[in-house]
Amino acid sequence: MPQTSRVLLIIDDSPEDRELYRRYLLRDRDHSYTVLEAGLGRRGLELWQQHHPDAVLLDYRLPDLDGLEFLAKLQPPPQQPYLPVIMITGQGNEAIAVQAMKAGAQDYLVKEQITPEELHLAVNGAIETVHLRTQLHQRIERERVVSQITQKIHQTLDLEEILQTTVTEVRQFLQADRVFVYRFQPDFSGIVVLESVGDNCVPVMDAQVEDQYFVETRGEDYRQGRIQAVADIYTAGLTECHVNLLAQFHIRANLVVPILHADALWGLLVANQCSAPRQWQPLEIDLLKELATQLGIALQQAELYQQAQTELTERRRVEAELRESEARLKLAYKATRSGLWDWNIIHNSIYVSEEYCALFGLDQTRQELSYEQWLNCLHPDDRPAASAAISHAIQHQQDYYEADYRILSPVGAADHSSGVRWIASRGQIFYDVSGHAVRMLGNVQDITERKRVEAERQQAELERDRLLEQEQAARAEAERANRVKDEFLAILSHELRAPLTPIMGWAQLLQTGRCDATKTANGLAMIERYAKIQAQLINDLLDVAKILHGKLSVNAGPVNLVLMIKSAIDTVRIAAADKSILLHAVLDPVGQVWGDAARLQQIVWNLLSNAIKFTPEGGRVEVRLERVQDGGDEGVLSSSSSPPSSSSPPPTFHAQITVTDTGKGISPDFLPHIFESFRQEDASTTRKYGGLGLGLAIVRHLVEAHGGTISADSKGEGQGAVFTVRLPLLDPELQQNQPEDSPTQELDLTGVRVLVVDDDLDVRELLAALLNQFGAEVLTIASASEALASLESFRPDVLISDIGMPVMDGYALLQQVRSLPPNRGRETPAIALTAYARAEDQQRALACGFQRHIPKPLDLKKLIQTVSELARRPQHSP
Repeated sequence: MPQTSRVLLIIDDSPEDRELYRRYLLRDRDHSYTVLEAGLGRRGLELWQQHHPDAVLLDYRLPDLDGLEFLAKLQPPPQQPYLPVIMITGQGNEAIAVQAMKAGAQDYLVKEQITPEELHLAVNGAIETVHLRTQLHQRIERERVVSQITQKIHQTLDLEEILQTTVTEVRQFLQADRVFVYRFQPDFSGIVVLESVGDNCVPVMDAQVEDQYFVETRGEDYRQGRIQAVADIYTAGLTECHVNLLAQFHIRANLVVPILHADALWGLLVANQCSAPRQWQPLEIDLLKELATQLGIALQQAELYQQAQTELTERRRVEAELRESEARLKLAYKATRSGLWDWNIIHNSIYVSEEYCALFGLDQTRQELSYEQWLNCLHPDDRPAASAAISHAIQHQQDYYEADYRILSPVGAADHSSGVRWIASRGQIFYDVSGHAVRMLGNVQDITERKRVEAERQQAELERDRLLEQEQAARAEAERANRVKDEFLAILSHELRAPLTPIMGWAQLLQTGRCDATKTANGLAMIERYAKIQAQLINDLLDVAKILHGKLSVNAGPVNLVLMIKSAIDTVRIAAADKSILLHAVLDPVGQVWGDAARLQQIVWNLLSNAIKFTPEGGRVEVRLERVQDGGDEGVLSSSSSPPSSSSPPPTFHAQITVTDTGKGISPDFLPHIFESFRQEDASTTRKYGGLGLGLAIVRHLVEAHGGTISADSKGEGQGAVFTVRLPLLDPELQQNQPEDSPTQELDLTGVRVLVVDDDLDVRELLAALLNQFGAEVLTIASASEALASLESFRPDVLISDIGMPVMDGYALLQQVRSLPPNRGRETPAIALTAYARAEDQQRALACGFQRHIPKPLDLKKLIQTVSELARRPQHSP
C-alpha cells in the first residue's frame, strides 16, 4: 500500500529534540513526511505561511514567543479554519497545555513521555480531527449558501438580484478570486452578465467572449452535464487556444458548471483562481452544480413571471381596447340617438342599454323590461301594429323584424312640439332546432326628424304657399324692426349727445373764470342736471341689457309702500315745480309688499317722470295708493324672492298704485305697444319729448318680477293717461313694523381720516375737494403700492379705492390690507369706488373684503353718507 505524503513543521529551540521527533516520524510505515524545522517562533510563522503544513509540533517554551503567543499569531487558510497544532510541554505543564487546546491546538504531549507510537497517534489524530472538522464546517457553510440562494429565489422574481447573490455568496464560500455568470447568445457567443471579483483580480463584467469551441459544438457536452474543473491551466492538457483564452482573463485555475433552462444550455457558472493553481474539492464542485440547478429553477420562474406579466399586459391592452370599442359604440349610439335591446322570449325579459333607456325616458338603473312593459311605452294607437309585426315575423319564421312606431315623448326630450317621438326598430330572430323563436336581438333609432321631413315633403305644395306668405310677413316685420332699430339708434345718438352740449359748454365757460357767482352756480346746477339725465339713460340701457340676459337682480324683503312712494315723489318734485305741475298724492296705509325697495321706487319714479314729461305746464299729476279686492290669482314671486311662507294661500287684497296725468295722452294705435322696448309714439326729428323709449319696458319687467301687473289707459290724445300697478300684499302676520319716516342726520366728517386710492388725477382731486368740504382729513394716492406704504403712517378711518388700476388692482390691494397685522390697518373699513357696476362685480368686491360697493358715476351724497357710517361703526363690525 503506498504511503501518504505529509508536510510537518517542528518548532523547537532544541536541535536534539527536533532530531528525535524526526526519527520517530520516519518510523511511520503508513506515511512519508517532509519535515520543516524552526528554532524560533517567528521563523515558524514564516514557514507556516509559505508551506501550510499538514501538522505542527510546537514547543511551548521558545526564546522569542511562547506557544500561546504563537497560536494567537497563526493565521489558518480560509479553506482550513482549524489549526493542526500539537503543543509540546514540559513535565508538570498540563495546565498550559489545556490553555493551548482552548487557543486552537488539537492535542498536547509531555516531552519526557513522548514515544514514537504516541507521536504517531497524536499527529494522525490532529490531522484527522482538523480534516473532519474542516469538512463539517464546509458542509455547514455549503448548506447555508444553498439555503440562502434558494430562499432568495423564493422571495424575489428579480433574476438579476438572484444571480448577484449567487456569485457573491459562492466567491465568499470558495474564497475564489472571481465568480461570474456567463450567458450564451443565440450564436453561442457570450457575455459576462454578473460577477463578484476580489481585489487582486481583473473585472470581466460585460465582457464579450467568442469561444470557437462553443460556436462549433453549441455546448452540447455542457448541455449533457459536463463539469470542467481545471487546477492549473498550464498542466491540465488544454489546447493552446483554450489556454490563451483563459490567460487573457488572468485565469490560473478554472471551475465551470453549466446552467440549464428547459434542457437548453442557458449559460455557465464559473469560479476562477487567478493568483495560483487550485485543486477544486468535490464539495466545492457539488456546491456549484446544486446552485446551477437552483439557477435553472430561477430562470424558469422568471420566465413564467415574465410570461404572466406579458399575458397580463396583453389582457389589459385587450380590455382597454374593448372599453375603447364600447365607448365608441356608446358614442355612436348617442350620436345617432340609438339604443340596443335583447329579448329572451323564453323568460320574457328584455335587456335594454343605457342609450335605449335614455331614448324611451326609462330609469337607467333598471335595464330589464318585460314584453308588456315595453308595449306600454308605445303610443296607444301604435301598439296593435307593433305587436302584430313581431307576431307575423315569428309565425312566418322570418330572420329579420322591423317596425316603425311612436313613443310618448320622454321628460327632458329635446323636441316636445308633437308630444311623441318616432322610433325605428330593427332586429334579428333566433330559433331553436324545433323552429321555435327563443331570442330577438336588435336596435332602435330615433327617426323623429326623418318622419318630420317626410311629412313636410308630402305637404310641400301647401307649405310653399304658407311659407311665401310668412316670408312676406317676415319681410314686412324685418323692415319694421329695421325702421325701429334705425329710429332707436338715431334717438340714442341724440339723447346721449344732447346732454353733452350744456355739460361741455358750461364746463368750458366756467373755465374762463369770467362768470359771476350766480352764473357759476347756475352752470354747475345745469352740469349736474344733465349729467344725471345721461346717467339715467345709461342705467336704463344697463337694465334692459340685464333683462335681456335674465340677470336683473331683485333683492326682496318687506317694503312699506307709503315710504317708498314718498321717496319717489321727492325725487321728481323739482322737475314738477319747474313746469308748475301740481303733484297730488293720496296714500292709504295699505300695509307691506314683498319686494326690492329700490326697484319698486324705480317703478314709481319712472311713471311719475313720464307723467311730468308729457304733461304741459300748469297741469296735474296724481299718484294714489289704495287697497283693492283681489278677484283672482294675480301671480306670485319667483322662488328666489318669495316671502318666508312655503304654503300660504294667495293674498286676498292687492296694493294698487295709480298714476294719473293731464298730459298729451296715448293714441289708440300706440296703446298696445306702450310697454315694448325701443318703441316711441313719436320718433321723428321734430319730436317734442326726449327719451329712449325704455322706461316703461323696464317698469313692466320690474312689476312682473314682483308678481304684479301693470296696465295703461288713455281716452285719446290730449286727454291724459292712467297707469295702474297692482302688487300682492303680504299677509298681516308677515308684515313688519316700519317707521313712517326717519329723520335725516346732518353729515359731518370732522376728524375722519380718509385714504383715497385712484390712478385718475381728476377723480382724486374731486374726492379730496368733496371730503374736505365735509371736514374730513384726506390723503390721495395714485397706486396700490403707495397706499400700502402709507397705511401705517396715515392710519385712515376709511379707505376708498378704485378697482381698475395698473400693476395692482383694488382687489389685490384689499387682499394685502386684510393680511396685515391688526395694528397696521387690517381692520380699516373699505369702499370700492368703481365703474365696474354689475351685480357680480359688487359680490366680488364684498367677498374680497370691501364693506361697500359704490358704482361710478358717483353719487356724492351717498358717498359722504357711506364714509360717515363706516367711520363711526365699531372696528369689529362686519
